[in-house]
Amino acid sequence: MTTAPVDRRALAVLVLSGLAVGVAVWLLPASHHIVSWRDGAPGRVALVAPLSRLVWIALTGVCLAGAGGWWWRLSGRPLRTLARLLAPVLLLWLWVVPYLPWLPAEVPLLLLLAGPMRWVVAGFALVGCVAVAVETGQLRPGTLRWPGRGFVLVASLVVFVGVGHYVKQAQGFGSDEPHYLVITHSLLVDRDLRIENNHENGDYLDFYAGELPMHYLARGRDGVIYSIHSSGLPALLLPAYAVAGHWGALAMIGLMAALAALAMFDLASSFASRPIALATWAAVAFTIPFGLHSWLIFPEMAAALLMAWAALWVWRDGPDRPGPWVWRGVALSLLPWLHMKFSLLLFVAGLWLAFRLWPHIRLVVAFLAPIAVSGGLWLGSFYVMYGDVNPTVAYGYSQGAQLAWLNIPRGLLGLSFDQEYGLLPYSPIFAVSVLGAWVMARRRETRGYLIGVLLVVAPFLASTTQYYMWWGGSSVPARFVVPILPLLAPMIAVAIRDLRGSAARGGIALALAYSVLAFVVVIVRPGAMLMYNDRDGTGRLVETVQAGVPLTATLPSFIDPDILIQLPSTAVWVVAAVLAAVATRLATRRAWIGGFWAATIAVLVFGASGSLFAAMALPDTLGRDTVQTGRQRLLQAYPGESLRAFSYETGGWLEPVELLGRAALETRFADGPPLDPARLVGPFTLPPGRYDLQVWFDEPQTGDGYVWLSYGRTGGVIARVHGRGASPEAVPIDLPVGFTALQIGATSPELAVAVTGVRVVPRSVVPRDDRRVVGRIWSVKPIGDRIGAYLFFMDLNTFVEPDINWVQGAHVSKLLVSPADASRMRVVIRNGGADNRISVTVGDHTEQLELAAWETRELSLPVPPGGELIPISVHPEGGFVPAEVEPGSTDTRLLGCQVTVVLE
Repeated sequence: MTTAPVDRRALAVLVLSGLAVGVAVWLLPASHHIVSWRDGAPGRVALVAPLSRLVWIALTGVCLAGAGGWWWRLSGRPLRTLARLLAPVLLLWLWVVPYLPWLPAEVPLLLLLAGPMRWVVAGFALVGCVAVAVETGQLRPGTLRWPGRGFVLVASLVVFVGVGHYVKQAQGFGSDEPHYLVITHSLLVDRDLRIENNHENGDYLDFYAGELPMHYLARGRDGVIYSIHSSGLPALLLPAYAVAGHWGALAMIGLMAALAALAMFDLASSFASRPIALATWAAVAFTIPFGLHSWLIFPEMAAALLMAWAALWVWRDGPDRPGPWVWRGVALSLLPWLHMKFSLLLFVAGLWLAFRLWPHIRLVVAFLAPIAVSGGLWLGSFYVMYGDVNPTVAYGYSQGAQLAWLNIPRGLLGLSFDQEYGLLPYSPIFAVSVLGAWVMARRRETRGYLIGVLLVVAPFLASTTQYYMWWGGSSVPARFVVPILPLLAPMIAVAIRDLRGSAARGGIALALAYSVLAFVVVIVRPGAMLMYNDRDGTGRLVETVQAGVPLTATLPSFIDPDILIQLPSTAVWVVAAVLAAVATRLATRRAWIGGFWAATIAVLVFGASGSLFAAMALPDTLGRDTVQTGRQRLLQAYPGESLRAFSYETGGWLEPVELLGRAALETRFADGPPLDPARLVGPFTLPPGRYDLQVWFDEPQTGDGYVWLSYGRTGGVIARVHGRGASPEAVPIDLPVGFTALQIGATSPELAVAVTGVRVVPRSVVPRDDRRVVGRIWSVKPIGDRIGAYLFFMDLNTFVEPDINWVQGAHVSKLLVSPADASRMRVVIRNGGADNRISVTVGDHTEQLELAAWETRELSLPVPPGGELIPISVHPEGGFVPAEVEPGSTDTRLLGCQVTVVLE
């Protein structure tokens, strides 16, 4: 009996796959950091596990691959088939690229593969194994019964309402949302649109913490204040708000989004099969920005629902009775009531539908009559409220001041490519609609719909992008395009239906997967607020995935009015996308390649060419910020003795002292006054450890001012440098916990000018796995002059003032004490201006204090050995209001007691 010869190529794939898995496992705890930037190239430090561990992990991977191949052959199946199935695992070799000695220094964006992007690679490889198994017939899915309209509606409603509730629990209601809710509340309780009394009464406190200023630009008749926000959305939310308050209003928005998603599914079903309609539904409904707006109380989702219905009414043969068209006209007439900018949508969409109904005069009249009546009432509402039918009267006639035709190019580029607020960086699947439009334009039966869409979309985009603030204020990306996204559903469906080549299928699947993944990433941790940006030219999502690599510097930002500066970075990625498409097309023409490998070629060409072009376009001023970020990340990743540090500059391994020396945070200042003396450096992050704060002055200082290191959220000063000695003057700092919002500033502009440099030098850092997790720290105060002694305030129930700390009456205040080397601690409780019962817990010790007004009591306790943080809880059952008992006081806070900690 002869044994079949071994396929050497297949065997090589198996061995390399096993080796790739082994190397990836070895790199799991590894990290990569840019710690210097010289001559346009980064200086790098890598933290990796010992090489001995690499050897046995890699051998284990190879042995497992060999065992799998042996078992596969024993089952009588060719080794080549197994090699094809495991070939996607070879993509794990991309994990190694950032750790190569030369290439990443020349093309810094390749270092992205050492951050969160490596998990995208791993997931892509896993999906590839499944895709190849299906393509080769090794995995045969059973006959699928594709779900229909009921599933789409229920699934959409569950996701939008359920996820929306989850997100809002973490983020609350912000931006314009509480203002729409205030109008809804006024409609329900007062039965009017006057909001001044609602703000005075604090009717918003159930859904907005803090003081909510009124949004208005002009007073109405008799000085009445009406909100600048339209009343249409609050009127639609009114029934749900009456039943369940603001959570009911949120559910109503989710219902609108679910109905819009169903309409898009129905529309896509009219153009393609049910599976394609489901893919189209996911492409629009579960991507940014539509998915995010399904739980935002903005008028965009209601407008999107109306436009989705309008598109359905255009495409499908409608009823030949006037009655239904009256109700359709009533529905569409709501658009200007939602927002003035939607009046243009009503005009163009109304004409589109009227043209579709022509020459049925009865139906045209039935449809347009309610629109005309509603339009008259809409204009009349401004006359009733303001005495003028001009809708801009609510804006103080200042609407035109923010509009300019020259803003349109910038707005269109921004809505398309901006890294903070653009559509395509988050959801490239919408680029597929361009391909679908091309297919529809070539076919007579769909050409009319396409022309109608263009006649609706073009004027609307031209109108909205005239605004200087094309991004829509404090909002999620691409807010202004949400109402027109349902119109693009047929284009996406047609593209998926007709572009059947492996290159097209792979590219569309890749764009869809990326778009849905981006949506999932920004909602998984809603507290990180990744869907919101600061209009600073860098996207939060990009900052999260770039892992210290200057990716944001290579992406366009059209917040800057000078669009010419942003065109090169835009061109870099557009050209890279074109090259990827061409390369994929050529590859699939020369050989049969499945959809997965076509997508792989597209990703590799896009990433490689984009990274190469971007490296040539990186600005020279990039290095300092990148180095500061890289050093902070190195401190955060400091592993102690569990990993070893390798320097690519010296080509050798670093001792712990050398590693910390490369992580020093240093800033040198140019001549001239700083922009903000209170923020010379920061915000920046430091893990727990011991540091020296070094400050250089141009000459010894004689005044009382000082340079300080503070916790940015509250300005709690952690260290002070007076500058009276030799320069640099150094102050030791001992941080028992990590801080994420530190900053360095000066007490006066004159002192800030005298500062020539600042350096934070780590002397010892607590290893990453040994750090305390204490939760969010809201404020901090040093305790005396003892190094490393601090009082941490763990909630907002204490008013932290420079000299005293007032615990709110009828609240529990949680604190933590870092005792440093103290042996004894005194907790001083001074009651407020009314008799009170106060519960005080220090560690495991609890006392109930009955105190008269202004009485003081001390608790003196030994400090446990080991320097552990000591929890303190203070709960005054009552309190007093200073304005009620102290003549001349305007303080209306309910104050319970003062708390002070003294260490001995």
